[in-house]
Amino acid sequence: MAEFLIKREDGRFLELPPDVLAKLVPEGCERVEGWGTLRLHHKPTDAIIIISDEMPGLQIWFEGPTLVPEIANKIIAGIAERLKETGQDVYTVQIG
Repeated sequence: MAEFLIKREDGRFLELPPDVLAKLVPEGCERVEGWGTLRLHHKPTDAIIIISDEMPGLQIWFEGPTLVPEIANKIIAGIAERLKETGQDVYTVQIG
């Protein structure tokens, strides 16, 4: 299972009001009910993406069908890019 952490470069907490969370939903995904700050269904693969706002940053992991690394990395890069578009300088660490 791929697991990632997206953190701010300056070490501060990410600013995640509802409008920013809405921008993080990747193409091909829809919000679903369940545990996490943001829980998404990735329609092309049927995987579930869980985004949890944790002290060091956003912890993101996948449940369900295994995603090939290229798809997981593309999803994570897209989320990080959308966070950067909100004025937050972030970087990604693969932790699992």
